[in-house]
Amino acid sequence: MDSYVTEDQQVEAIKIWWKENGVSVFVGAALGLLLVFAVRTWNDRQAVKSEAAAQIYQQIEMGLKKNQAIAVQQAEARLMEEYPSSVYTTLGALAEAAVLVGNGDSAGARGRLEWTILQASDPHLKALAQLRLGRLILDEGNFARALTLGEAAATIGFQAEANELRGDALRIQGNYEDARSAYQAALVKLSPNSAMATNLRLKLDDLGQSPHG
Repeated sequence: MDSYVTEDQQVEAIKIWWKENGVSVFVGAALGLLLVFAVRTWNDRQAVKSEAAAQIYQQIEMGLKKNQAIAVQQAEARLMEEYPSSVYTTLGALAEAAVLVGNGDSAGARGRLEWTILQASDPHLKALAQLRLGRLILDEGNFARALTLGEAAATIGFQAEANELRGDALRIQGNYEDARSAYQAALVKLSPNSAMATNLRLKLDDLGQSPHG
């Protein structure tokens, strides 16, 4: 506007600019408001879904406390049907897998853990499922895949757990020296007073050598 000499010229220039650009300004503003509204609506819906999924997951927790396997499985089935992408569904799948193992249904537990590995959006939950599946199939004698799953979990930060799994696999195969090294590598990553550290020291004792320190 500085190029216009008089106030009348400036006013006239504004009128011309508004005539040429007014529609696009209004359209842009309307689209902006619609976008804000859409984002808020989506966030509200996500919050409602999350709350509903959390309430169903509470049924799983209650079922675990009361040792009600059927209640756990029914609640998880509902989560998978209604909220398949919720983190609560992932947590529920891990819980159901534990219940299935307790009931002797290794195949069912494996299915839940496989699903969690494929669907979990949280890498830590995925790694936890990998470790549990690794331990499950280790009991079935599938050493190679168990170690592969442990190595995958180690990349997320579960180095101690992965080394313990590796040590267990090596011990079962009779490779006691490497098993001892794996257990000691796991201990380095743990607090000395943790339950896992205590368990590892017992395993080292079983191998005939206590860890130093």
